[in-house]
Amino acid sequence: MTRSNLARSVITLTVGNVFSALLGVATGLVVVRQLGPENFGLVGVVIAIMSVAANLLDFRIYDLLSRMIYGLPIDTPHRVQTAIGIVRTGLMLQSVLSLVIGCAGVAAALILLHLFIDQTATLTVLLAFAAAEAFSTLGGVLGFLQRFARRALAMASVQVGIAAMRAAIVCFAVLHENSVEAYAKAVVISSALSAMVNALFLLSLALRHASFAEIFRLEMSNISRFATELRFVAFANLSGYGKLLHRSVDVLVVGYFCSDGETGVYKFARSLTDTLYILYDAMYKAFQADMLAWLTRNAGESYRVFAKRLALTAAGGTLVVLAAEYWMLPPVLELIVGDRYLPAIPTILWLSVPVFFIFGIQFWLWPILVFHGRLSAYSGLQIMSVVLVQYGLPLVLFSITGAASPWLFALGYACSYVTVYVPLYLLERKAGPQFFPV
Repeated sequence: MTRSNLARSVITLTVGNVFSALLGVATGLVVVRQLGPENFGLVGVVIAIMSVAANLLDFRIYDLLSRMIYGLPIDTPHRVQTAIGIVRTGLMLQSVLSLVIGCAGVAAALILLHLFIDQTATLTVLLAFAAAEAFSTLGGVLGFLQRFARRALAMASVQVGIAAMRAAIVCFAVLHENSVEAYAKAVVISSALSAMVNALFLLSLALRHASFAEIFRLEMSNISRFATELRFVAFANLSGYGKLLHRSVDVLVVGYFCSDGETGVYKFARSLTDTLYILYDAMYKAFQADMLAWLTRNAGESYRVFAKRLALTAAGGTLVVLAAEYWMLPPVLELIVGDRYLPAIPTILWLSVPVFFIFGIQFWLWPILVFHGRLSAYSGLQIMSVVLVQYGLPLVLFSITGAASPWLFALGYACSYVTVYVPLYLLERKAGPQFFPV
């Protein structure tokens, strides 16, 4: 893809992400205002427990599919049809896995919920959020695979349409009936419809390259291909445990040490800072295929220049974000959600620091790890950093000060990125220096 086409794709996908994010933020603000900190804290803990179940069973099927598709030799006969067969088999595995994730989520919530929050949730709420998690994991893989067709406008249109549908369903539910039960039912309905729309869109893209019968034909050779990737799957699953500890367990830990209201504040801060990554998603959709192609061709110069520009831009962008948040958040939060959420500002600032590491390093380093199947160092560093830094640091500070606070856990969250990506950068540069900016 030419530079102008890439730029056009990034702009198109970013606009789609911005509209989707604005709809998501608006929906989130409606939910926050309607439910209040305590009920929103309950929702956050339930969702966190569901995420724990999902990450325990996360085999990163989407990364495995990327590796297998771009690992096909250029001269493979019927290469496109072979890739479609690999995708089909991967989606079958993901469908089974999503069902298991839903069941595991309900069981985990029934056992663990009372440990992290004083309130209780009905079985209907737990079943709804578990089903939503199952549909979301399947829909996430379906949405991920669309990027390889490189149809930015169609992808952005589908994404905005799904976001609008989700916003309408959720807002109607919580405004009509202000309860956690109503919100949970709306979430599962919107998640199911989102997965269905993504599936239909992916099918329409596949039909451009193969017949309906070819798309749905099961081939044992594709299953055997997956069997040869067991080492990659094992470390991918281990990295899922690290992701679980990093981005799911944090809400539970805050819920354990802090009050329900403080848990709601932390969840709100996480939800708000997650919107900073709308550009990341758009850029990754546009550039991932090209980064993998550069790796296939061993085009070190192109990769190195791209990585250096990205790192420098990320450094400047992070400083701008932090300055803007510091000056603008107090009046904006007080105007939109009230002064109950003003204590979230220090937490939001610390949670924004990882923007540099995610855009400036992870963006271009992760395809290298996936393409070469080198996930062992990343998985080990991630788990050690999360345990010793993300949670160890705030607990040490808590023992010194005698007071737990959401911003302490946000500080540990930010510091863990330093202890993961600095040593990982140094290790991987030794293995393939031609792809690294410095």
